[in-house]
Amino acid sequence: MAGSPITLSDLTDASTAKTKIEAALTKDFNYFGGSWAEINASDQPREGYFKVALVLSPGVDYHWYREIPNGQWGHKPSIDSARLTDASGYLIYQPQSSDRDFTPTYPNYTDFIAFYEFKIPAGASPTASIQETEQKTYPIKHDLTMDVVKSLPKGMSTEKAMEILGQPHRYFGSGMVGSVYKLVDGTEVTVYFNNQIIDQIRVYHDDGSYDIIMQ
Repeated sequence: MAGSPITLSDLTDASTAKTKIEAALTKDFNYFGGSWAEINASDQPREGYFKVALVLSPGVDYHWYREIPNGQWGHKPSIDSARLTDASGYLIYQPQSSDRDFTPTYPNYTDFIAFYEFKIPAGASPTASIQETEQKTYPIKHDLTMDVVKSLPKGMSTEKAMEILGQPHRYFGSGMVGSVYKLVDGTEVTVYFNNQIIDQIRVYHDDGSYDIIMQ
């Protein structure tokens, strides 16, 4: 949000991801106000703070959980609605030991990173809001081929790419949200954008592994 986005190369392993994400947190809080600190699993957040947990799917995505007042935890996969259950459908009381394997719909968040306490900026709402802005609409295309995907150059703008690919069929990931397109042969490709340009294109498999089509 403060102009220091996370990239796929920042997520190669838990140590690298923790360093990069914490650096981005610091910049965001310095810009917008509020504060954050790492805490232990058994710690309660200070007054005015709420408790969150960070997990990682190495090389793929990062994901946040948030504790709610009754001691349960919630999270929001991608653009879907927030939920109180893990990948097995159980209520979440300990995110570090919950089922975090959401494949093939979402990543398998194998690595638990840390617990944190966040304090939102003074005057800000603790709930999300959407700014209504005028946006271009694109058709949903069903005649896409791998040749079309491979013709997209690295660095192409989001707008130009969507003029060729159309509206995504679905989305993949949470911290790093990729636009998923289904090709005529059934293959699904995930296009990642960073700062409004193409950063990488992947083909994910049911076991969570992937092949990089463009990087």
